[in-house]
Amino acid sequence: MEIDFRTTLIISSCAAAALGLIFIAFKQARHNAAAAALKEKNMLLDFVLASTIDAIWDFHIPTMAMRMDRDWEAVFGYEKGELPNNLSVWKDRLHKNDYADVVKAFRAITKETKTLELKMRVKNKNEKFVWIVSRMVVAETDGEGKARRIVGILKNIDAEVAMQRSLAELNQTLDAKVRERTAALVQTNAELERFAYSLSHDMKAPLTRVASWLAILQISLRGALIKQNEQALTYAKDDIAAMARMIEAMMALFQVAKREVHFTNLDLQAIALSQVDVLRQENLNVEINADIEHNLRGFGDTELLQIVFKNLLENAVKFSRGQNPIRIKIGRTVGHPNTFFVQDYGVGFDMQYADKIFAPFQRLHSEKDFTGTGIGLSIVERIVHRHQGRVEIKSQVGVGTTVIFSLFSNE
Repeated sequence: MEIDFRTTLIISSCAAAALGLIFIAFKQARHNAAAAALKEKNMLLDFVLASTIDAIWDFHIPTMAMRMDRDWEAVFGYEKGELPNNLSVWKDRLHKNDYADVVKAFRAITKETKTLELKMRVKNKNEKFVWIVSRMVVAETDGEGKARRIVGILKNIDAEVAMQRSLAELNQTLDAKVRERTAALVQTNAELERFAYSLSHDMKAPLTRVASWLAILQISLRGALIKQNEQALTYAKDDIAAMARMIEAMMALFQVAKREVHFTNLDLQAIALSQVDVLRQENLNVEINADIEHNLRGFGDTELLQIVFKNLLENAVKFSRGQNPIRIKIGRTVGHPNTFFVQDYGVGFDMQYADKIFAPFQRLHSEKDFTGTGIGLSIVERIVHRHQGRVEIKSQVGVGTTVIFSLFSNE
């Protein structure tokens, strides 16, 4: 079968028309999709703008023309259309104390100015000044690089400023109360310390006299009393002597608290070694092996840290009684250059009582087994605190005790 030329031409023309229609429809579909996407983006942009700003403005510097969009009148408390959309609104309503700063900021704007933020007060419809913030950028410059056109946004921040002012006033009030109460507490503590020191000092003389009278009485009645009464006199003397030691310990604690701290770089190895030598002289019947870390240095008061090592080492020797040799280790905590420790291998104690160990006159062992006043660790804690440090203790019954303390760092 033959197809003539005219038939072929008609078929070709129809096919071309169909393809054209398909192309137009496809192009229209793409255009519709792009329009829908643009509309969605514009809706999202409008939402963001409405949530974050109150108005948008555009200022043309050569003509001094200003145009503002969106609900800018609401920033001033007006309804739409109640104010003229020009620069006169600002001249009439800007706070006089902010006017010069605003003018100066605008004159300083150049093409290098990335962004600029100004906070200012403007008068609203109720003749009350409210705080607003304006953030702006240079949109156009002239040939010399000077700004020709600036665009920006406005936002009412009066509520935020009021909240910040209230918080500042509250903080000032709290600071004043804290200072007042701190001063009162310092004064009260000082009065208590003076009272306790005076009481301790005044009690020494009567106790000394009582001890003397008891000694005279014991000598005078020697052989005339039954054994039970002689023991009673001995117990009374011992109790008075214990009370005298406690008073001395209290006075030592108060002196540590009142003494001025003089910070200097110290050779703690030498301080520890000197205290160990003293203990060796006082305990000739036992060998004391002290493992002291070399180049042990710290920053603090010489006399006060001598007291720290004296108390800690005396405890280490006392609670290692029965051992020969007595082993003590003194050094720096690994990874903490300003933290030190004194470790013994003595009787130790149950850690459930650790919270009491630094309280004055608290004892975890009977005085019959281990003599002392129970004030040594309290003095250590007070001195360490005055060196802006902390002190803690770790112990295990039958294994030993380690006292760890930190000192102020001058680095």
